[in-house]
Amino acid sequence: MNFKTFISERNKSFWPVLFQNPFFIAMSLLFVIGKLTTNLIMGASLFNSVRSGLMGFVLYIFACYIINLLSQPNINHDEKDDADAKKSLIKILVWFVLLLAAL
Repeated sequence: MNFKTFISERNKSFWPVLFQNPFFIAMSLLFVIGKLTTNLIMGASLFNSVRSGLMGFVLYIFACYIINLLSQPNINHDEKDDADAKKSLIKILVWFVLLLAAL
């Protein structure tokens, strides 16, 4: 398998799955809201905050893409993985709300 074939095969499964994944969407929203909030609190203008949030989101997608390219495909996906991911997401959301309320 050459490099071009490898990239094209990994792309087929990456983009549709990424934007339909509720965990990715939730983490992306948390990331962008956190960037906007932090920049506005630190005194940046609204334009600079939005620009920073969008650039951060683009880099977040790029990091997910690199992780997808470097990881092995998970053939034995089970419901336990989804349950663990859901518990972790809930913990992260609770911490985010508590930290946001502390501001």
